[in-house]
Amino acid sequence: MKIVTAFRAMMQRSQAVKLAFSLSMLLLCLLFMADLLTLRGNPANERQAARKVVAESLAIQLSTLVNIADKRALQHAISEFVMRNEDVLAASIARFSGEKLAEYGELDKLTYVKSRSTPTHMIVPILENKAVWGNVRVAFRSVGNLVDDLVYFGFLVTSAFLAFGIFLKRVLLQLDPSRAVPVRVNSAFNLFSEGVVILDSNLLIMLTNQSAARMLDKEPETQLGKRIDDWPWVKDEGWQAPWETAFNTGLGVSEQSLYLQDKGEQRLIVVSCTLIGEEDPTRSGVMVTLNDMSAMQKKNRELSVINYQLKKSKESISEKNRELETLAWRDPLTGLLNRRKFLENFQTLLEEALEHSRPLVCVMLDIDFFKAINDNYGHAAGDEVICAVAAQLSLASRETDIVGRYGGEEFVLVMPDTTIEQGLEISDRLRLSILKLSEDVTVPVPRVAASLGVADVLLEAGHDSTDAMLDRADKALYGAKESGRNRVVAFDPDTLALLAANKAAHEDQQVVVSKGQAESRADQAASEVDEKNSRSTGLFAQAPEDSHSHEAVLSEQADAVKAFVSKHNEVVERLKSHDLLTQLPLRQLFMHAVENELLRADRLSRTVGIVSIEIKELSRLQSSLGHQEVEIMIKEVIGKIQEELRASDMVTRINEAHSISHLAENEYGILLSDLAESEQALPIVTRIRRLLLAPMVLNGKTIYLGFNIGVALFPECGDTAVDLVEAATRARIEAAKQPEKVSYFFASTDMERQSREYLQLESDLYLAVEEKKLEVYFQPKFDLASRTISSVEALVRWKDETRGFVSPVDFIPIAETNGLIRQIFHQVLEASLQQIVEWDNLKLAKMKVSVNLSASQLRDPELVSHVLTALDNVGLAPERLEIELTETSIIQSPQRARIALGQLHDAGVTISMDDFGTGYTSIGLLAELPLDSVKIDRSFIVAMQTSERSRAIVESVINMAHTLRLLVVAEGVETNEQLTTLDALGCNEIQGYLISRPLPGLEITELLRRETLRRARSRAA
Repeated sequence: MKIVTAFRAMMQRSQAVKLAFSLSMLLLCLLFMADLLTLRGNPANERQAARKVVAESLAIQLSTLVNIADKRALQHAISEFVMRNEDVLAASIARFSGEKLAEYGELDKLTYVKSRSTPTHMIVPILENKAVWGNVRVAFRSVGNLVDDLVYFGFLVTSAFLAFGIFLKRVLLQLDPSRAVPVRVNSAFNLFSEGVVILDSNLLIMLTNQSAARMLDKEPETQLGKRIDDWPWVKDEGWQAPWETAFNTGLGVSEQSLYLQDKGEQRLIVVSCTLIGEEDPTRSGVMVTLNDMSAMQKKNRELSVINYQLKKSKESISEKNRELETLAWRDPLTGLLNRRKFLENFQTLLEEALEHSRPLVCVMLDIDFFKAINDNYGHAAGDEVICAVAAQLSLASRETDIVGRYGGEEFVLVMPDTTIEQGLEISDRLRLSILKLSEDVTVPVPRVAASLGVADVLLEAGHDSTDAMLDRADKALYGAKESGRNRVVAFDPDTLALLAANKAAHEDQQVVVSKGQAESRADQAASEVDEKNSRSTGLFAQAPEDSHSHEAVLSEQADAVKAFVSKHNEVVERLKSHDLLTQLPLRQLFMHAVENELLRADRLSRTVGIVSIEIKELSRLQSSLGHQEVEIMIKEVIGKIQEELRASDMVTRINEAHSISHLAENEYGILLSDLAESEQALPIVTRIRRLLLAPMVLNGKTIYLGFNIGVALFPECGDTAVDLVEAATRARIEAAKQPEKVSYFFASTDMERQSREYLQLESDLYLAVEEKKLEVYFQPKFDLASRTISSVEALVRWKDETRGFVSPVDFIPIAETNGLIRQIFHQVLEASLQQIVEWDNLKLAKMKVSVNLSASQLRDPELVSHVLTALDNVGLAPERLEIELTETSIIQSPQRARIALGQLHDAGVTISMDDFGTGYTSIGLLAELPLDSVKIDRSFIVAMQTSERSRAIVESVINMAHTLRLLVVAEGVETNEQLTTLDALGCNEIQGYLISRPLPGLEITELLRRETLRRARSRAA
């Protein structure tokens, strides 16, 4: 059986063997036919006649000897006859009576002789007087048998097969297929600058042009019938012949870089392969194109790759470090600092505050009636409430603040450079924002409230400790809870004692009065000192007369007056440091904030930016519209900018750390803090510019205001607050020289150039999205079990008229920054679904399409309805769509991801986590999310072949995913070795250049058409 199998395999691979076998069988058939038709006579009859003549001759000779009665001569004659004829086995002469006169040879052969002659036994009678006197018997060898015939024909067929095979192999190798090509076509073939090689089904060279032959310094004719694998390729351990991949998978290979050894040097050859003649598998082959890159191009490409890899590695290392810090320092439920890291950071801020005599405030927050929430709604609801409160704390905090979960439902917020009065104001805003959480559909309880205690550092004493500050804040928190909850109370021993006394007298009386009431009641305090049951005049309500002595009442009210006088002084001080119209901090506070940010940025290797803004032609506007109308416009503009600075839907997050201040009569400054790199300022500035370009409506009139914007960045433009502000001012003056309505200028020449490129790219992207010039490419996913294309991933591509193809790495962040990503997503989704419908109409294999979703889109409340509507519009089942999100985007918004993805999954849409392994997704989160598959990041696949540890990680991920009943897709597969390894590890699907690069609609349709035909042929076979 093995011999037959090997022979079949040899016949399938060699055309010469096929032809030789066919010719040998034809020859055998002709011989059989000739025998059947007796075209060469009857050899058996001819042999029998010859033997009869021999026997008769012997009988004549022996009858003569019998007549002379010479028995001795008779015996001698018979023996000589037998010995001299190899064909004779025995002979004898006997009388009719049976008397033997003479005999010789193998006598037993004569005993079976019958009365009639046969081809092997002859009987010749001897007559005397016409009567039978006796007879002569001769036994001959057998004429032939089946074994002899088989040996004969076997030898004949084998000899013919070998002779034909050798002959045809040499003849076929010498045949030149190019002669079948017209001369003009052949000449055009040789005009190609790229090398072109045509391989047959055995991957032998059938045709090659001069460009390909010149790579070897050979003539094209000398390469016919040879293997392209035998060329002097530089074959490292992971070398993979792309033409073999194309032939084995039936899918094209594009632009794979190989190296060809040439006189001691290595030449870079970019190779592309495609399958040809696939309609007939016996005549299929591969067309290989070879592009010889010049040395300069090679060096430029290698340098670009190295620079890109270094940049990506640096970014990756920084990101990994931040993520590792997150794991080590963050509370797993809320993402806030854990207790240990919080106390460590708190100690650092406290030491800095004491060293530089700067204010510092500690706020301790506790969720009211949290035990009741757990008891009534369950611990899962309690966790949701904790997460929601933690989110409000994060939003209320600045970049310089630290927020930590102190334990259970308690949180601590530490704010440097913040007075106790500012801390009370911020805490009250935080309290109100927590009250509004009940309006959020994601919070599963009807009411959430919190009590807050505030304490500041003891600068007068010159020393303090974190434990002492936390103890004071905790006592203030206790006072807030004891006074009725949902309160903000500052630490003061006398105040807390009074609160305790008031609570003992009147449990239900409110003791904390709002900030707005405080100032209005300050003027009444003096006239109400002598009244027994006076109203609340300060921070506290008056206790009844029967619970205190008259002296205690007087003392209490006197303290209240002092408190409100202090509050009045505080308001006066605020007016000195803040603009009366816009309530923005003035220059002094702004410069102080800049100096603090510069210290922090220098310590953390971050970047700080200063944006200087002025209104164009302010005097003319005041003259034409009036001062009051202009002030209204200024307040509206400032309000818009402040709202934009607190937006959270940007890749470069803009939050309260980016503060705006009033620097001069017509100059406003924005502090951009905590930028990872200078380039992150670009989307912020362009977003502010786009905001200012929008018209304003005043008293029914549309007004277009002009603005000049100057930007300076640390450390390029200076390392002090004064240097940066002056640089931003000079840049603003340069911006005023430009003709645009809203003009801007960067103090750094390099950033100015980058900003112009960024702005132009953003403008072109807007136009491309508006005119729907973005294209959708599709990259197939390959099912390892069935060895077929199972689905495709939709990838957006932008081919600009001047830039050519713009990398998604360049334009997707811009789209996420300016909000275009929503339109792009819907365009890609609609185009992808329409392509699926087209494939269904063409009766191609049923495909599923994957569409990528960005993190910012999880905040879109209409996301789910838009996706399901798009599916309904084209009549596709939700199961035909898959949504892919990166691991990082899911980690950023786990709660939103759980809600939005859960709704899509319930509708039937499958969900996949992309780039799995690059983030730090917990197993618990992975189990909770409504996932159907995970996609292993390319970095692990590449490292898998050289690192046992990476291979073990991939294996662990596959096993873990299968345990969670998730499919596993490996992306970035480029070699057959990677395919084989992943198949052995149990990976379900692969994606990468080994299967196909991303293709436009027409090309991917052709690929799927070929795949469908191949499946049909396989089923038919």
